[in-house]
Amino acid sequence: MQASSKRWVAGEYLTIERQQAMYRKEELGKITGIAPYRSMALEVARLSQCDIGIPPAVFHSLKDAIFTNGNIYSNRAKHLIAGNTRSLFSKITREMNTTGVVVANRQSHQYFGHWLHDELPMTIFCQNHGRVLTSHFGKKPYIHEAGYYEALQTPPPTELDNNCLYKEISILEPAPLNSVQVGSLRQFRKRFSHLHSKKKEVVFIRRGGNNHDNRNLENEDAIINFMLKIGGTIINPEKDSAKEIIENLLDAKLVIGIEGSHLANALLSMPEHGCLLVIQPPNRFNNIFKDYCDVTYRKYAFTIGDSISGRTHQNITHLQKMIDACI
Repeated sequence: MQASSKRWVAGEYLTIERQQAMYRKEELGKITGIAPYRSMALEVARLSQCDIGIPPAVFHSLKDAIFTNGNIYSNRAKHLIAGNTRSLFSKITREMNTTGVVVANRQSHQYFGHWLHDELPMTIFCQNHGRVLTSHFGKKPYIHEAGYYEALQTPPPTELDNNCLYKEISILEPAPLNSVQVGSLRQFRKRFSHLHSKKKEVVFIRRGGNNHDNRNLENEDAIINFMLKIGGTIINPEKDSAKEIIENLLDAKLVIGIEGSHLANALLSMPEHGCLLVIQPPNRFNNIFKDYCDVTYRKYAFTIGDSISGRTHQNITHLQKMIDACI
């Protein structure tokens, strides 16, 4: 985000008590790397108990804004969604006189977890402030997008028209979290009240897919068998619908899975004071879910696996110890 026509603010400054994370200190020695755009100092700071500030949402209103090839431009201002700026000077084929609020950003365009935690809560809020706009330029919607809109009983945003001039649109200023977003996240369970809980208390969410960053569990079959043995439920986001995922999480006291966007499902649906237990690959230490747990009154725990043949192996005895500590 660069210069804009005017600025408006929604929400108030919040002070949140960050809770102490649960983990085995001796496992920190396993860490060999940090997730991209992170630092060890940031990740360790997230683990301690302290007060943190959450700013209000800041919007910038852009006049005569052009949406072209997945990005927005207005005078000296720009807002990258798709991130590709090679075709800035495309021919304008349409003009729109209506105003709107853009909820998409580069992170939500690229990562499902950011779509769930960032774009979806802002969509709910912005529906009371005019037309809501998003973009799927160059990609398909996430497989659970339609299901989440249906579960929330809310219409999806309107798609931005490519090579279109908008008379005035508002863009959200980037921030890790804002108070409006936090308020929406805290209301999701109430919006799911028409759904029927499956009464599952311990849930394991599979990551699935072909990943190249050590986030495939080398011994996932053994972990699944262990989870079933202790009465756990397995969620497979590649096969289960959004409704099925939500209903399996509504009473989950403990949700477990390897670090990744699939775990974002838990923090919209699981009860307050439930616990998210994250299996961390040793080469990409990342506690971004700790922030979301803190602001939605959930507990956060992690265990660090071992790297075997480019995949993460989770010692089941260590996992059992963490489960016992979390419940």
